[in-house]
Amino acid sequence: MLLIDEYDTPIQQSYLIGYYDQLILFMKNFLGSSLKDNPFIEKSVLTGILRISRESLFSGLNNVSVYSVLDKKYGQYFGFTEQETNELIEKTGLSPNLQQTKNWYNGYNFGGVTIYNPWSIIEFLRNEGRLTAYWINTSSNDIVKNLITNAHYNIQEDLQQLLAGRTIKKIISDHIVFNDLTTNREVIWGLLLMAGYLKHISVEYDDFGHKLCELKLPNREVENFYGSTVAQWLAANQDLGWYREFLADLTTGRVAAFEEKLQTLIEESLSFHDVTKKSQEAFYHGLMLGLVVGLRDTHIINSNKESGQGRYDVAIIPKDNSQLGIILEFKAVQLSSTVEARETQLATAAQQALQQINQSKYVTWNSPLKNSTT
Repeated sequence: MLLIDEYDTPIQQSYLIGYYDQLILFMKNFLGSSLKDNPFIEKSVLTGILRISRESLFSGLNNVSVYSVLDKKYGQYFGFTEQETNELIEKTGLSPNLQQTKNWYNGYNFGGVTIYNPWSIIEFLRNEGRLTAYWINTSSNDIVKNLITNAHYNIQEDLQQLLAGRTIKKIISDHIVFNDLTTNREVIWGLLLMAGYLKHISVEYDDFGHKLCELKLPNREVENFYGSTVAQWLAANQDLGWYREFLADLTTGRVAAFEEKLQTLIEESLSFHDVTKKSQEAFYHGLMLGLVVGLRDTHIINSNKESGQGRYDVAIIPKDNSQLGIILEFKAVQLSSTVEARETQLATAAQQALQQINQSKYVTWNSPLKNSTT
């Protein structure tokens, strides 16, 4: 019985470092002599994130069965089920908030079975119930970071939609061709799903038999990873200290300093095409959600939630009630050609946003936003 764990990890590293072709040749010989030409093999199990295509890694092997996150069979064995997680927590004698545990480590869907990240749960219990990122900080996510930070603006916009708590629909292939990662933008979604950075809510099949999946961020642990990675992309020319000061300017009401830094980010990190598409309001909505995700340890960040007599765009609610709460309302304006007219248009739109916040009573007497700035 031959068990090979994470067979694709060296392939990923070779792709990043630049010896992909050489390693593929080695892997073909290694897997062929181990699994095809070995008379002592009764059965073998390989685990990995990716099913490598167009490289003939498994050519010649008979009776190979593949099971991914989209298949029902064996779904319960890819991690801890909810029952198993509850039993483990009970055996440790901890009394954690189960809902918070779900928010952090739950959310994976393997063939219709809800699965918890096993590494995160084990570390969570070993650290006496401390809620923090465990798997993300230990997994090899260099290839994911590289793809996100260098992604086309359409993909970055989709990521911002995911950070806003929304879902996106993408065609997913079980087969990954590494050379396509730089030419076929949509390949990234299959990689993110199979690697555990997304979960699928539903699967449909189009007229050509392609799998169309509705995708969402699985949990808080992964959400924090995306937030920090998107922030790294947006603040590519700045350091971490600058980014923290940017957030501090926002949360302490230093509006002029925040405005100046935000303008710097937009000018240095965004393409002209990013900010001139039809849905400008949605773009900036997603952009700001990505930028403020670094506040999640000290603030609750809500998007499009009901409050008062309407729905605010973004609310940044401090966990410490003595601190400022923040409401962000976005308005898209078709600007005139003259500077004077533009200034008037922007001032009018800003005033309309403030009036909407007040008239819709987003800040009510019993709201966590009652101590707010807008």
